[in-house]
Amino acid sequence: MNKRVIVSIAYICFSTFIMWLVYTFTHDLLGCFATLLLILVFYGIINSTFIESKKEKIIYDMPESEIIKRVKENDENFSKENFYIFVKNIIHFFYDARMGENLDKIKSLVSESVYTYLNNMILTDKSNGLDRIIVDLEIKGVVLKNYYVKDDYEFIEVLTDYRYNDFTLKQATQEINDVGKYRFVKYIYTFSRKIGNHNKLISYKNNCPGCGANNCNFVMGVCVRCGYMVGNYGDFILESIVGVKDE
Repeated sequence: MNKRVIVSIAYICFSTFIMWLVYTFTHDLLGCFATLLLILVFYGIINSTFIESKKEKIIYDMPESEIIKRVKENDENFSKENFYIFVKNIIHFFYDARMGENLDKIKSLVSESVYTYLNNMILTDKSNGLDRIIVDLEIKGVVLKNYYVKDDYEFIEVLTDYRYNDFTLKQATQEINDVGKYRFVKYIYTFSRKIGNHNKLISYKNNCPGCGANNCNFVMGVCVRCGYMVGNYGDFILESIVGVKDE
C-alpha cells in the first residue's frame, strides 16, 4: 500500500480519537467541529510542506541556473532552449529505435550500453514473432536536474516527464497484446560529452544536410523526410535512462 495512504489512514484514526476525547469530556458538538477544522488545517499545512520538499528533492540536485553557468564555463554557446529541443528529439528517436526503426540513426547518439539494450529488445521481439508499436508519445516537460564532471567528461542529468501508448502485435495472428499504461512517467536522461566540445548552433535557415530538403520539413530539429537530426548537438550522447519512482 502507498505510504501516503497509510499515513492518511493513521491521521484519520488519530483525528477521530481526538474528537471522541473532546466530545467525551465536553459534550460540545461545536467544540468538536472547531477541533476538526484545526486538525484539517494542520494536516493541510504538513501535507503541502511534505509534497513540496519531496518534489524539490526529486527534481533538483542543482538549480538550473547553476547547471547552465557550469556548462557555459566550457561552452559559451550552450543554450538551454536548444538543448531541450535536442533532448526531446532523443526521446522520439529512442522510441522509434525501440520499434526497430532508425536504429542505425541513433547509434552515434547513444552509449554502447543503451544501443545494446535497444538492439537486444528488438531481437527478443522478433524471436517471439512480435512487432512493437509505440504511439501517442506526449512530452509534458524536461528540466535540467544535475551536472557533474568525471574523467574529463561532463554529464548533464535531465528529468523528463512523458507518456506513450505501448503494445505488441503478433505477426502471425495480428493479435494485440502487452498493452502498457498510458500515463505520465518521469525518467532521468543522462547525457555526456568530453570537456572542450562545443554545441553546434541549431539553424532553421538552411536545407537538410541529410537529403537537401527545404527547412519547412524540419520539425523539432528533425527532418521529417529523411530523419536527419538537423539540431543535433553532435558531441552529446545519451548515457543512460533511469525511471523515477513517483509515489
